[in-house]
Amino acid sequence: MIHDTTANWPSELDQKTINEVIAAIVDGKYSLACALFLSSTGYNPGLYMPYRTYQRLRRSYGKVAEKVS
Repeated sequence: MIHDTTANWPSELDQKTINEVIAAIVDGKYSLACALFLSSTGYNPGLYMPYRTYQRLRRSYGKVAEKVS
C-alpha cells in the first residue's frame, strides 16, 4: 500500500528557509539541512535523527532548537 506523504506538507516553503537548507547542503552540513527542512515542514527533527546528532545541532545552532520548540 502506498501512502500519500505529501498530504501534510505545506504547499510552499518560504524562500528564506529554502536558502538556509541549500546553504547548509553546500557547506556539507547535511544533518543541519535535514533538521531545518524537517522543522520547517512541521516535523520534530529529534524524532527522525540520532539523539546525539540532534543534541549537537541544538547546541551549535540555536535556530534549530527555536524552530522546533
